[in-house]
This record gives sequence, structure tokens and C-alpha cells, in this order.
Amino acid sequence: MNKYLLAMLFVGLGIWLPQTLTAQNVPASAKAHFEKNYSGAHVKEWEAIHDGGFEVEYHYQGKKYETYYDKNGNWVRTERELKKSEVPQSVWNALKNSSFAGYKIDDDDVELHQTPKHAEIYEVEVKNKNEKRKLYVLTDGTVMDRY
Repeated sequence: MNKYLLAMLFVGLGIWLPQTLTAQNVPASAKAHFEKNYSGAHVKEWEAIHDGGFEVEYHYQGKKYETYYDKNGNWVRTERELKKSEVPQSVWNALKNSSFAGYKIDDDDVELHQTPKHAEIYEVEVKNKNEKRKLYVLTDGTVMDRY
């Protein structure tokens, strides 16, 4: 009985954990977008993710990136971690002038996201004694809970 449960657990985990793919298993539209926008990137791996989409991890121009595509190969977003010094002052100012002004900013956990709607959106983690949240800040100072 225990062997059966263990086998079912592994099968279940296989459904939810990312699965490494070869480029041949990725939709042509995702590969075309990636090659057009990140020519010369060093690909670490393509993965199938839980929602049926795809993620590619790679290095490009000396920085580590992750780009996501939906199950049809449409570009969803590109992310990369930033150093505090890479974040525009307008982002810090927007947070200081928002309802989250009293929150502590985890400036070691900031990412730049690019999406079809937003050329630059900054993901910043903030916390106070009661909660921890991810906020998204546009360069125009708009602060959002999600995008």
C-alpha cells in the first residue's frame, strides 16, 4: 500500500513541477519571438510550466533573464533581477508617496518586468509587521497590486 501511495505522489508531482524541454517542444511562435528579441542569448533551459505555458531561462548581455510564454507561444513577460542602483529614483519616490510609505522595502528583491502592455514595470517586495506584499510600479509613478 505504501509503495502505491509513493508512486501516486511522484506522478502527482510530475504534473505540477516544471518539466525541462528541448527547443523542438516549444511552439514556433515562442522560439521566433525569443530569437528575434534575444539574439545571441545563452539559453540555460526551456521548461513547461503548470499553466501549460513555457519559461526560458537564459543569460543575455551579461544578465540573467526569464521569459514566459503562454500555451500558444504568445509572449507574456520577461523578468530580471535588479540591483538597488539600477532602479529609477521615480520608483522609490512613488513608493514613498503611496499608501505603502510606512512599509519596509526589500530592495534586495526588485525585478524589472516587461510585458506586451508595459515596457518597464518594477516588482518590489514591501512588508510591515502585519503583511508582506509584492507591488508593481510603473515609471510614471503608478503603484499597483497586480498588472
